[in-house]
Order: sequence, then C-alpha cells, then structure tokens
Amino acid sequence: DNKAHRSGGVLKASLRGNKTMKERGSPNKDPPVADVRPVQEIQDSETAVTCIAFGQEKLHRSHILLAAASKDGTVVIYRCYRTEMELARLDPSDFPNDDASSDRQEAPGAKVVLHSRLVGHSRAITSMFFNLLEDTIVTTSIDKSVRFWMVDTGEMLKVFTDSSPVPVACFLPFNPQVFVAANSNAVLRLVNVQNGLVLQKLKVETEVRCLRFDDTGLFLLAGTKNGAIHVLEASDSANLKFKFKFQLSRAGITCITFVSAAHGNPPMLLVNTSDSNVNVIDCTYG
Repeated sequence: DNKAHRSGGVLKASLRGNKTMKERGSPNKDPPVADVRPVQEIQDSETAVTCIAFGQEKLHRSHILLAAASKDGTVVIYRCYRTEMELARLDPSDFPNDDASSDRQEAPGAKVVLHSRLVGHSRAITSMFFNLLEDTIVTTSIDKSVRFWMVDTGEMLKVFTDSSPVPVACFLPFNPQVFVAANSNAVLRLVNVQNGLVLQKLKVETEVRCLRFDDTGLFLLAGTKNGAIHVLEASDSANLKFKFKFQLSRAGITCITFVSAAHGNPPMLLVNTSDSNVNVIDCTYG
C-alpha cells in the first residue's frame, strides 16, 4: 500500500492481487498464499539452481538483472522487466544515467528475457556476486575455479584456479582489486585481481561456507561447516587478521546476512544453518 511505499518497507507490491487473494488477506482469514502463483517460468538447465544474484537494480528504470547458476555449471543472466506498478513507484531522477533508447525487449510483453550466457564452468556453481560497478559478475565453483565475466556479453575475463573446490568468495570493500576466496581445504586466500598474486593465506579450522562483510567494511564474518562464525578484521587494504570465533551451532552455516543498526536497535546477523534454523544474533563487537 501507499503507507508501505512511503516508509520504504522491505516488501513492495509489483502485481495486483486477485479477489481471492484480497479476501484471504483480510483479518481473521487464511494467509494470502493459496493463490500465489508464478507469473513466468524459465528453465535453461536440467539440474538444480544452486544460487541466484540480482544486479543493476539502480542502473535501469525499465529492468533489473537476475543471474541464475546451476549444479551443472550453467550460468544465465536474465533481464527482468519491471511491472507497471513498479514503474509507477519509481522516480525517473533516480536513474540519471539510464538510456531508455538502449532497452532491449525483443519479445513484447515478456517479463523475463535472456541477457547473456556464461559458458566455462564444468561443475556446480557455489556462489556468485556482482562487482561494485555491476558490469562484471564473479562465480565460484566445485570445479576449483573463480571466474570473472562481462555481464552484457558473457565473455570470460579472468580465471583463478585453486587446489580444491571453492565454496565462496567476495571482494574486500575498501579494495575491489582484491578478493578473498575460501576453499574446501579450509584455507582463505586474498588474491590480487589484476595479476593473480596470492597476497595472504589464512588457515581456518574447517571449511568456510559463507562470507559477509559488515557495513563498516572492516570486519569479515566467515561461517563454517561446523557451525562457527569467525570474525576477521581487514587490518589494511590487503590483509585480514583473526579477531575471535563464535560457536553458533553444530550444523553448518549456509548463509549470513548483515542487518545495519536502525531504530535504536544494534546491528544484527541473520544466520541460516543446515538444520533448518534461522538465527538472529546481536552483532555488537569491537
């Protein structure tokens, strides 16, 4: 509704619900889920989708990008066109560099269309993320590689190989020319993007499954397969050092989301574990 729009709520409406959905959403009614249905389905791989990533959400008024990666190493980037309701809520001044004439919607009325295809990985994609400018996307894989790709063309720009599968990687916030990658031998490597030089190696007690920097960009949270969160400090633009460890669970940590401080509440972590739990953690440290 308009109130949610003005307050900048987490969820924003994109399509109008039908009568049944509205009735179910009224007080003392069942949750409005019975009539929730996909508006478009696309399948470019016969294997499971392992991860997705959204990009260029603030670059184009007409569309955003969705990258979908699969267990067989397939990576496809789609253009997802905004609905009329979404467009009506946007301020054109928020997209000063958008060239509407360059929009490429080959199929009139299509909501999701192919943008580019990334070909090169031979095994499952484990993580995927856009760079700061969102013109490059980075993928990690069971095939022991980290690969950089041009978003618009699908061209492979760089390949970094490891000695074992790579579950996850991320850029250093204050130095986007350096990324940190974790491998299944429980080693974290800081790598220079330009020349491939390994700047630092850190041995962890067990395999790191997810990486997330806090909103200061100074602390890296590394979740392991035995349920621990290691907090590392970016002591400078090319080094990390261990600060402390927090043992959360016996189950593996699969995802960490950092939530900035707001409304008088301290920063928090939302942490998923492989025993089907979601944990909310007060993230006060120093």
